[in-house]
Amino acid sequence: MRKLRRSISAASLTAVLAGGLTMLSATPAQAAWQCTVPPGMTYTWVTYDAKCGVPNGMSYDVVAPSEGQWACMAPVGWNWTETRTSTHCSANTGFPTTEYRLTKAN
Repeated sequence: MRKLRRSISAASLTAVLAGGLTMLSATPAQAAWQCTVPPGMTYTWVTYDAKCGVPNGMSYDVVAPSEGQWACMAPVGWNWTETRTSTHCSANTGFPTTEYRLTKAN
């Protein structure tokens, strides 16, 4: 019985640690809704969100920039090769703004 408890404890600890490592190793390329856009990141969508401050809180679908990606802004170290009109980058429903096709700056 004691060996069984140790085995279960060890397995539980391993699972917890593996889960923690998985969380730490999550790539920044994964989208996440946030109240701000961290330096070096960009966003692909924006919306109003009361959790991000009242009265004009904004929530951004934050992603790591990548070659050829359409995004709402070009972060430092990135340029763009073309633009297009989109409503994704404005929280005002139907209000057209600009999206940028990203390319790494030289």
